[in-house]
Amino acid sequence: MPPFISKPIARSFRKEHLQVKPLNQRESLTAVEDILMDPHASPPPLAPHTMAQIQRCAQSICDAKGKGASIMLIYGAHLLRNGACPILETLMKGGWITHLATNGAGTIHDFEYAHHGRSTESVEKNVASGTFGSWEETGRAIMFALARGA
Repeated sequence: MPPFISKPIARSFRKEHLQVKPLNQRESLTAVEDILMDPHASPPPLAPHTMAQIQRCAQSICDAKGKGASIMLIYGAHLLRNGACPILETLMKGGWITHLATNGAGTIHDFEYAHHGRSTESVEKNVASGTFGSWEETGRAIMFALARGA
């Protein structure tokens, strides 16, 4: 054991304690039809400093596109959970974004919205019940994609 760890971090893992359940048994907190934004709608009012930051970012994207450079968007799960998928799709189809990178939660929400039309679980409730993050279709599909090298 490394010298900075004074005791084991966790007891041995016991697979028989896992509670893997079908995704349709989970209470999902968001549904696609309730969160999607219209990419052509007028944006809400923004603080001047926020608008300036967006304008600088947009100018950088325009400059990169003009040079034929790649444009990567690195995002977290809240981009999807807040309904920005249609905006993202519009940017990708228009060539304004050429590459995407996200974290594990972004991948999970993307899959669940596409497959199930719903996503997001109660962390507090599902950690307490031992079911957080243990949904059959989500885990199976993501592991299959990883194994295939997608």
